[in-house]
Amino acid sequence: MQLSDLPIELLVRVLPIEDYLLDLPNEIIIPWLNLLPQVESFRILGDSGCGIMLTKERPKAYTTISGKICTKYGNCFEEVDAALQKVFEKFAYKIFIIAGQPIEAKYYKKYIIFDFETVRHLICEYYPLSSCLQIWTGCDLRVVDLCIPYFVWNEYENIKKLSVFHPSRFHVAPELIKFSNSWFNDNELLNQWAILSCCQDWEQCIENLEITMSVDEFIEMKNNVSYMLNLLQPKEVRIHLNLVENRAGGEESTKHPTDFPIEWITDLLVVNKVQIFTLHYFESHTTFNALGKLLREMPLLLELDLSFGKLDLENVAGLVPFRKNDCHIQVKVDKSFFDTYQFRYNKSVWKIDIEDTFVEARYVKRAFGRDSTAEPLTFARCIGLWLEYRRRKRKQRRGTSVKHARGCKDVAE
Repeated sequence: MQLSDLPIELLVRVLPIEDYLLDLPNEIIIPWLNLLPQVESFRILGDSGCGIMLTKERPKAYTTISGKICTKYGNCFEEVDAALQKVFEKFAYKIFIIAGQPIEAKYYKKYIIFDFETVRHLICEYYPLSSCLQIWTGCDLRVVDLCIPYFVWNEYENIKKLSVFHPSRFHVAPELIKFSNSWFNDNELLNQWAILSCCQDWEQCIENLEITMSVDEFIEMKNNVSYMLNLLQPKEVRIHLNLVENRAGGEESTKHPTDFPIEWITDLLVVNKVQIFTLHYFESHTTFNALGKLLREMPLLLELDLSFGKLDLENVAGLVPFRKNDCHIQVKVDKSFFDTYQFRYNKSVWKIDIEDTFVEARYVKRAFGRDSTAEPLTFARCIGLWLEYRRRKRKQRRGTSVKHARGCKDVAE
């Protein structure tokens, strides 16, 4: 009979579980850990070094904030590092924190599950283990780390895609969100460690970033992830911000800047690799006066999708710098603004869809040259092409004005 064939209840009573974490399969060790008192189970995982990442600069395996060192794997750096990696790989995505949510019994066979209030005092003490702690969102398909509760990975999607939602969307308890936010922002050691172990490689990993939340939630998120600002360098960015947030009692929050602050983008991520950029901040009076400055920092831009109450459509097209590749532009504006604006457009260039409350305009800004193997444009050639473009635009406007005048004359007659 193999050791793993014995009943779990018997194993718990007769064997020191900490000596068998790496030896037994997860089908045995996970239910085993769930049968123990939660405080004891948490300490065993913390003392095992789960979550510790050694470097030559930090060669000691500190398991607690008070300075306890993991010595169970010896003193050789390479051997300790190899053992810690095995522990991490075994348990990294198997530990969840719940805060009062109901959870089906079947998950206790697959995952180690801790109640937040029971182990709250140990989460701070065994800080390396927090890199392995995930918030339970109602299913095991959405991965939300405790240290960055706004960031969501889907189990079936590419790890290079990061979605950003407010944790309340997944019915995460407010006290858990508050704990996570204050925990990292108020502790310098945790702050530095979070950057080192959680966020260091993100600029090489995340290519697709999607943010969907209210303005109030966005500001909260941005203020509470300050320890990882400018680590994200995605190629695709899609931001949808809801300016009106429904609150308890039917009350609505509409406190927001009318002019979109460029710092909300540039403080959060590096934009010079962005190829696809979507920014929806739609309400009747919103605008984005710093749009040109932001677009100049996106030399690789191929697609631009904007949604604001007031934007000069032709000016948006002019603000996108000329590139070697076409740039597809889509802009949504408020219909009352569009009617007042009286945009006179060339139908062969602009595609306009007019709806009851908004207008969508599409335009393709053509590249200087379609041959991607062409030599880089000289400054003089750029000036010449820009002047040629301005002459062509003036000609188009004159043609549109003549047609408009003729139409008015015909109507008068």
